[in-house]
Amino acid sequence: MSFPKTYMRLSVPKLRAMLADRRLPEGMADTILAEVSAARLVRRTAAQKDGQHARLWKDLLDPAKAERRIVSRMRTMNVKNPSPERAEALEAYELLLTTLIGRMQTEAANTPEMPRYVAVEKNLPNKGEHWVDWVPPKKKALINAYFAAIPLAEGVKQKAPFERRIPLTQHDIHKKRLVERTTKEIALIERHIAVKLADSRLTDTHVFTHQEVDAMRLQVSKMQAALHYSSLLSPNDFVPVTWYGVKQPKQE
Repeated sequence: MSFPKTYMRLSVPKLRAMLADRRLPEGMADTILAEVSAARLVRRTAAQKDGQHARLWKDLLDPAKAERRIVSRMRTMNVKNPSPERAEALEAYELLLTTLIGRMQTEAANTPEMPRYVAVEKNLPNKGEHWVDWVPPKKKALINAYFAAIPLAEGVKQKAPFERRIPLTQHDIHKKRLVERTTKEIALIERHIAVKLADSRLTDTHVFTHQEVDAMRLQVSKMQAALHYSSLLSPNDFVPVTWYGVKQPKQE
């Protein structure tokens, strides 16, 4: 940084006025202003990435923490026909969840990467979209065996471990983000299309331009379809970060 840090706190008009008062060599004020603007962009980009990093890891961890709270409450419930198998299964499941949450929190703290990238590097199923995907298969099989050994009892709800559930509030927030982000992207592409078609020099002989416009129209169509399919997601369905992660429902 070739300028004082205090420059970063000044607005552009104030900084320009201050530099003008100093009677700097010709062009130096504009150079400093450009450097300050570039530094602000770098800082803003880093802050946005840090915010997204924290948000995406939190989105992954929150459902796991919610599941742990459910299991913890179940362990303290008074049931009509308690069994040692039930107590053992819930204890083992809570321990696994606590260990998993701790491991994921350590991962988040020690890497600048987003969870999806880490999951791909680890070759996790579904690109690690849900905390269940981060559970090693052997651990999952062990916990399932614990729960399978619980004797059925009338009036006692049987817990199913590793359900791919998402807190309702989180689901709604994710869907709103997806819709807003995709709608803005569609509007931007449509503006690009309009600018291309409004060019008075455009003729039928400009093949590549027409191909570019057709490709953009096709992308808009796919994005609109993704918005439609996202509206059909149930409250416990995973909501992807971007439109191309929206899966089309299987036809019956």
